[in-house]
Amino acid sequence: MPTTWSECTFLKAEKISPNTQLFFFKVDTNFSFIAGQFITFDLPVSEKRSQRWKSFSIANSSFDTNVIELCISHVDGGLATNFLFQEMKVGTKLKFKGPDGQFVFHEKNKDKNHIFICTGTGIVPCRSILITLLANCKSENIQHHLIFGTRFANGILYEEELKMWGNSNSHFRYDICLSKDPQRMDVYHGYVHQIYLNLYNDPSPNNIFYICGWQNMVDEAVENLKQLGYSPDQIQIELYG
Repeated sequence: MPTTWSECTFLKAEKISPNTQLFFFKVDTNFSFIAGQFITFDLPVSEKRSQRWKSFSIANSSFDTNVIELCISHVDGGLATNFLFQEMKVGTKLKFKGPDGQFVFHEKNKDKNHIFICTGTGIVPCRSILITLLANCKSENIQHHLIFGTRFANGILYEEELKMWGNSNSHFRYDICLSKDPQRMDVYHGYVHQIYLNLYNDPSPNNIFYICGWQNMVDEAVENLKQLGYSPDQIQIELYG
């Protein structure tokens, strides 16, 4: 089946950490997606498809119309991110395909607790899903928990938004873990595994885990949860790098 390509227009970018920016694109046709999915650009950076086609998770919710928000970290020497960060101008039109991906909220799990374990820009699809969950969560018994890990405090993404959600929504809590920054005293230090292993060591059938980020973290988390007794259908994963 031939690939169907659409077109979007670059609107603006906002820096949110030393090497990470939000990018906003307007889609030129009707566009719908499921929270947690991604799109794939065909970027004008190379003749090789492997270097041109780059996928990025959608950060905003599926309630929004015709605007795609992406959260992207710059990769030193990366053709794709060099173009996006340094060469792309407001008004630039890009080809993309999608949405694609199965790292999404499933309606059958609407009455279960959702635990998100993520590192780096792995928070992006989790944020999209959480916006949807928090807007529709009705039962006081349901809890949604984001566990986010990064190296340094300046790499914490969406922190002000997480604080706002935590202060205004009884269904939501979040924990941050820094692996190489001992200065912040209001966070965990080390790796994300310590948090969920302590809080979710009873394999309740009411818990659903979404794990997204660096491959080593994802692999270790999946193995840990399986050893605790969680079933494969309680674990969804997405790899970043």
